[in-house]
Amino acid sequence: YRYQSLGDPESKRIRVFSLLPDGSIRIQPISLNATDTPRYEALSYCWGNPNELWALRCFEGDSQEEQILYVPQNLLYALSALLRDGFDTLLWADSICINQADTSEKSWQVSMMTDIYKNASRVIVFLG
Repeated sequence: YRYQSLGDPESKRIRVFSLLPDGSIRIQPISLNATDTPRYEALSYCWGNPNELWALRCFEGDSQEEQILYVPQNLLYALSALLRDGFDTLLWADSICINQADTSEKSWQVSMMTDIYKNASRVIVFLG
């Protein structure tokens, strides 16, 4: 998966995503310091074995180009459970919304996690 840049850390931009009916996701950037920040929920889950990654079909913004993002198995289980329950709100989950391969982005996004969880309309904890 090719992440689009979030820009400068001062922008306080994060990525959120929506679950699509076919089990894929659509990722989009939002700004946490905007007055019109859309409502989103944050997902907390156990990463599990970092060597057991599963393919997740995803799209960036309005693009119709399908890409593959590899995510922890437990996250895939959580997303499947939410989809079964008809979940249709924007969602934030660290392994999807933070570019794990970009150490600079990862550093400033992790430093924002308190704000990310605090600004979420709800935090969902998935225990498995």
